[in-house]
Amino acid sequence: MNGYERRREQKKEAILKTAGELFFQKGYDAVSTSEIAEKANVAQSSIYNFFENKHELYIMAVKRTAIHNMDEYDKILSSDNSFYEKLSDFLKLKMNGISSGSKDFNSALNMQNPEIQNFLNKLITTRAVPIYHKLIELGRLEGAIDQDIESETIIDYINGFADAIMQPNIYNKLIENEKYFKDFYRLFWFGISGGKIKE
Repeated sequence: MNGYERRREQKKEAILKTAGELFFQKGYDAVSTSEIAEKANVAQSSIYNFFENKHELYIMAVKRTAIHNMDEYDKILSSDNSFYEKLSDFLKLKMNGISSGSKDFNSALNMQNPEIQNFLNKLITTRAVPIYHKLIELGRLEGAIDQDIESETIIDYINGFADAIMQPNIYNKLIENEKYFKDFYRLFWFGISGGKIKE
């Protein structure tokens, strides 16, 4: 890659990064291409050198954000923390994404857009599922997960709790009430039979 191509890619990345941040914070309708250009320190015309229109840029921003999230989960998974600590970090990352993103942007992952849906389905298959399996294997090795429970069942169970976290009435209590968060986390591990989390 020569100097011109490198600068061109850097400019495109700056636009995508800035657009993703603005769309994430404000939502699609509240962000203009002029604002993106100003924040990215590029001419507004530069945006249209890379993207046909604002909608295409938005789709690319959703994709980039999804990939970034997978990268963050990979970092957690590769850390030296215990299984319990890693899963706690997973849940906190999920909650942070819900709280800091606009309702409009978070709902973009459910847009009836074939391109987004196909991309996310592939990302789940190629990256999210392997991450789940590695985490589950670590849990088995540390004795935190019952060897007799199928991985598919565990993944559905984790996803069920993740979906619960996204409910506004639950999410608000999780971030505002430390005891509620600890109880919720304890229920995740031990159900209503009780038990204590290993430190």
